[in-house]
Amino acid sequence: MPAIYVTGLLPDSRGKTSLAMLLAKSLADVGVPASFSKPVAIVDTATDHELVPDWLESGALYPREWVVAREAGFKWRLEDVNPLLLLTAPFDISLFFRESVPSALLAYEEDLARRTALARAYRPAGESYSMDVVLNAWALKRRVLLVNDRLIKRASSHSGRILETESLETFRGIIVGAMRDSVELALKNLKRKSVAQVLEGVSDWLFAGLKCELVVAVYRGQAALFDGVKVARALEVVSHGAAYERFRAVLSLVSPFDVVKFTPPLPGESLESAVEKNSELEQKITDYLVEKNVKPGG
Repeated sequence: MPAIYVTGLLPDSRGKTSLAMLLAKSLADVGVPASFSKPVAIVDTATDHELVPDWLESGALYPREWVVAREAGFKWRLEDVNPLLLLTAPFDISLFFRESVPSALLAYEEDLARRTALARAYRPAGESYSMDVVLNAWALKRRVLLVNDRLIKRASSHSGRILETESLETFRGIIVGAMRDSVELALKNLKRKSVAQVLEGVSDWLFAGLKCELVVAVYRGQAALFDGVKVARALEVVSHGAAYERFRAVLSLVSPFDVVKFTPPLPGESLESAVEKNSELEQKITDYLVEKNVKPGG
């Protein structure tokens, strides 16, 4: 049962969600049961501001991908689509100017742990799931983030277990461990329900140990197709160093076996229309599945 990992060729590459949804839809159209998951989602109270009212009303934190999946007619559970969500928020820049350390803002901005107000994680509990919330007390108590206190309380009220830490190193370690666990959980759950699994990465493809047959890397209207086994081997070789250094090392060891044009859906455009525009990419993926002995309809 092949797994397809969709990520960005470079950090912050756009179009990953569109491509992942398009692949799931196109596979379903040719009779291959497919499922989608974004194991780790990073949402921000500023850039995802349109979701905040519903977060406040329901108390449930979900990524934009969950909305897109539902609008596309997929009936996947939130627990399967997104096991781990990191809620980030902008820094209060007035603090940096008041303390005369504006340059520190750059270092803080690059540190995901400092920018994250809380982490929401689903974990198996028998036949269902329970939800954990981990609060970044270092940021919340110092008021360095412009985050809605009511939102934090609402999200925490739906949790089965609330953890709180003032240690950034501890919080950072929890995030890293949760990322690894969420990828493994998502892949395990999806394999029980579908023939092909489409996973969307966070910002890069440096999940060492992730076993996927195909890696699809997006870059400005193009999709580079990599052999997932070769990528996994390369990641084992370059398991240390900064993300950029590892990324550069991986590309020195592995080249894509094909590069295909990818046209993302326009705002308001249906997935059906987007699939038609990307027939070449759809055919390449279907051919790949046939080579892996995954037959349409089964």
